[in-house]
Formats: sequence, structure tokens, C-alpha cells
Amino acid sequence: MATAQADLPRSAAQWVARWKTRPLAILAATRARLNQLQQTAADPSPADLARVVQTDPFLVFLLLKAVNNRQRGEFASEVTGVENALKLIGVERFQQQFGHLPLIEERLKPGSGEYALLLQQILIAHQAADLARDWAVARLDMKPEEVYVAALLHNQAWCQLALHEPQLARHWAPWHASPLQDDAEVQRSLLGTSLTELQLTLLQQEALPASLAELLAADSATSPRALTLQLAIGFARQCIAGWQHPQLWQHLGSMAELARRDTDAIWNRSQKVILDFARQWPHPQVPPPAAWLPLLPGSWSRTPQAAATGAEPAQSADAAPSAPEPDRMQQLQAQLGRAANFNQTMSLILRELQQGLQLQRVVFALLGADQCTLRVRYALGVDAADPLARFQFDTRQSALLAKLQQKTASIWINASNAAQYRPHLPADWNTCVGDGEFLLMSLCVGDRPIGLILADRAGLRPLDEAGYNGFKQICLLGVRSLGQLAGTSPAAASSS
Repeated sequence: MATAQADLPRSAAQWVARWKTRPLAILAATRARLNQLQQTAADPSPADLARVVQTDPFLVFLLLKAVNNRQRGEFASEVTGVENALKLIGVERFQQQFGHLPLIEERLKPGSGEYALLLQQILIAHQAADLARDWAVARLDMKPEEVYVAALLHNQAWCQLALHEPQLARHWAPWHASPLQDDAEVQRSLLGTSLTELQLTLLQQEALPASLAELLAADSATSPRALTLQLAIGFARQCIAGWQHPQLWQHLGSMAELARRDTDAIWNRSQKVILDFARQWPHPQVPPPAAWLPLLPGSWSRTPQAAATGAEPAQSADAAPSAPEPDRMQQLQAQLGRAANFNQTMSLILRELQQGLQLQRVVFALLGADQCTLRVRYALGVDAADPLARFQFDTRQSALLAKLQQKTASIWINASNAAQYRPHLPADWNTCVGDGEFLLMSLCVGDRPIGLILADRAGLRPLDEAGYNGFKQICLLGVRSLGQLAGTSPAAASSS
């Protein structure tokens, strides 16, 4: 790291004092939208301006700080809403005071890991805020906007750490998961304080509304409003790394109970919020959580959409290619080179297996923390009613699965070798996967097993040698990409 450990602050107050000497910056996309609004609307309303301001947590932080630090009467109340703050400060004064702030892109190079890390924290703040407001409305909260702003600023300390100390924040980020580190002891060992303590100190010393700090305080989560906020924050943090975190569904269940709604009803409205957010998110370098929704088991057929839009239908099974086309492989390799994390890599690989090789069902099963349990994490072409959507096996109960986890290796189970290999699969394998032919490949990064990919054509078209070789080729590209993300050399592949 550029800064010696001994030179770093060792308390929350010292970190805040250090950052006060460094001006905050806003996203270039925020400046562009502000300029566009000024050009298209000679006299924009506070409501119009608020829709732009609240897309940038740094700008919201600066606005509320300015409004709540002004001289005010003894009985004047705190301002927690963005639109109310703009009404008080005035549109013209806001443009003069905040229209020429420094740009984040002037400090962090777009496309860099440091820039992506900050964008991801901003994304988490946005997604949490949108969900918190929607869930507050479902709970009939009288002030959903206050819950929204609290969620938008819940990780302001993390955002400022990523902006002001990019090398420190990047050093902290693991390659395979969300960069949001939740271990308070790890935080104290690096920062001398926890992020929770730093967050509350930041809000207090910058004189932001005490009601926001109270909502965010860990010991206030017993109130329905604070609990709604904490559930939305936890949900947004966990879905950034995919949709298989077990606590995601616990959060949905808790929110459903809090709002006295059915869990499916909360999930359905949450999906709408998540998809609406994805349509507005302008930074493809860090994909929104909605990007991983089609990888969940269930029906995500594109056929109705293609018919509605007049798009060309997919190739028929008889015309489907057996081997990957060279142009597609070159394009996939280039896309993998730009992949920023585990989810992007796996998404590209699974989609190419399904679309490039016309494999009907493609599943990635992740190896659990116990290094024994394989459980479906992503699935394409698998309906909710398909037993494959509940793929879960213990490798200790299968000699073949245990062997595959020793190194990156592949196997094609078909009629010619079924008698040799099927007895070494778990007893209920056929109930889950079926009794047809299928492809398997284990993924290892260095000497660490990650999981395996299973694919078949669901009996619609036979597999062949060219398709098997293409399957291995595409999976190996994924292994190499994961190895580059992890900074290790992937284990060599072999065929069983």
C-alpha cells in the first residue's frame, strides 16, 4: 500500500478529521444529468432536481450537511428529505454551491479496480435505499423518505474510505465475494475502528440529522422502522454477490412478517424494485443484482419476449452447433478478460454453454464452506418444478464426485460408460438429474475446488464428442479467468 500502516489514523475521530481536509467528489454521470436538467428546464423544480441528486450518495451527504449546519431557530426541525432540503436551500443556490464539485473520475481511473470498488459501494447504497423505501411503504410507514435517505447513507464511511483511501480499500477486497467486509475485528485491525463506529462518528461530527444516526444504530433495530432499514441493507449487501445467500430469504421472510404480507408478495414487489433500479443504473462495469436473476432456478424463457419484439427465433435443436464457433470463443475470451468478479465470469460461461453449444440445462453447483456439500447456485433452462433446481449432494457419498473435486477434470456420462460410472454417483442422482447422458466438469482455482458445472440437452438432441470438447474448452476459459481474478495459476484440466 502507498501509505505505511503506522501513518494511518487509529480511531474513528482521526479518520473523520483526516477526510475533512479532502473535498468530496461526485460522479461524472451526476454532473452530466445536472447540466442536462439545467439546459432542458430553465427553472427546474426541487422535485426534478431531487431525482438527480439522490442518485449520488456523496451529493446527498453534502446537501444534508449544508442544510442542517445552517443557522436556524430554536424550534427548527432537522431536514432528512432530499426534496425538502432543496426547497430550503433553493435551486439557484444549490447550483452555485454544488454544480462544480470535483469529479470522482478525476481521482479514480474509470475501469480500474479502485473505481469499481467505489461504484459497488454506491450501488449497494442505492439498492438498499430503493428496497427500504418500498418496504417502508408496504409497512405503511409515515415517512418512507427518511428510511430511504438513511439507507442511502448507511455505508457513507465505506464510500469515503473507497474515495479517499483507494489503495487501502482495494487491498481489503477479496476476489470471490462482495468487497463489503463485515468482520468488525478485521476492520479494527486495519483501521483502528469498526466501520459501524466510523459511520456513526462521521454522521455526528458532520452534524447530519440525529434521526438518521438513530435509525442506523445497531441497538435501534428493535423498532419496526429501524428493522425495515436493517433488513433492506442486509438484503442489498448479500444480493450483490448473487442470489444464493441463505440469509436473503430469511430477510424476505422477516420483512413479510413485519409488513404482515405473504413472503411471495414481498419478493414480487422487491423484484420490481430491483429491475427498475437496473434499468436506471448507468455503470456496466459493476452490474446490478438484477443481472443475476436469470441464473436462479425457474422459468426465464426468452421465447415470449422474442415473439413480442419480432426478434429472430433461436436455432432449432437439429441445427444447433455441436462445437463452439471460433468467433464466439474469441468474443467470450475478450469478455472474460473484462470480467470484474466471480459472478460476471460464471454468468458469461453458463450463457455461452447454453447459447453457444445449445445445451438445454446448465447448472453451476458451488462447493460449500465444509468443502463437501455441492449445492446449486446458478441454473439456466431449469424450471422451478425441475428436481435439478434443488441439486444438492455430499461428495463424501460419491466416489466420482469426490474424485472430480481433487482437480479440474471433466467427464461425459453416456450409454457406453454408464455401467462403469453411474454406480459411483449418489443413490438419488437419477431422481434429481435424470437417467439421460450429461456432462460434468469440476472447477478448481489453484489447489482450491470451487464447484462443478453440469449440462445436458434434456434428451432433445444427443451429445457428441465435438460438443464435449467445446464444453471443456469453455469451462477451462472460465477456470483461467477465475484464476486471474484470484491471482493464482489454475490447476491443469484432465478428462476422466
